Amino acid sequence: MTALPYERFLFEEEQRFRQPWLILVVVFVCAIVFTTVSLLVHSLTPSSLGTIGLAAMLSGVVTSGVVVMVILICRLRVRVDHQSLDISFRPFVHRRIRLQDIAEFEPRTYRPLIDASGWGVHYSFTGKGWAYNVSGDRAVQIKLKNGAWLLVGSQKPEELAKALAEAREASP
Repeated sequence: MTALPYERFLFEEEQRFRQPWLILVVVFVCAIVFTTVSLLVHSLTPSSLGTIGLAAMLSGVVTSGVVVMVILICRLRVRVDHQSLDISFRPFVHRRIRLQDIAEFEPRTYRPLIDASGWGVHYSFTGKGWAYNVSGDRAVQIKLKNGAWLLVGSQKPEELAKALAEAREASP
């Protein structure tokens, strides 16, 4: 068996949501929303409070459970090989960026709620481009040659930036 001249991935990291408070916030918000809906429905039809209230409460429990399960199964996987940066927010988003499309990048500390507008995969409210993050406040900020910006969350941003630099140097 012949050894490959390089490993398949120069960098690989998988992260998941690890903020216990996030689950509590989700459950709390769902409880408030469904309690409010239940009270509004009750004010319109007082004779059906029992049925409507129970249905609203069950809907809140089911919705909270679904949202919590989604949070628990989501994973941010970032890989760098000799041709591309691969970003996957399982099970929803997959994005592959060719190294030749990257203009510049740098590891940085960011403010999750201000610079990235929260956690997950979304376009930043501040107009700083797409954010892919699940926890922490460390990332690699990437500017593409087309002018677009990305913020890729990482627990090891210096290693990610180093892998991007090595891959770009090695690519033709």
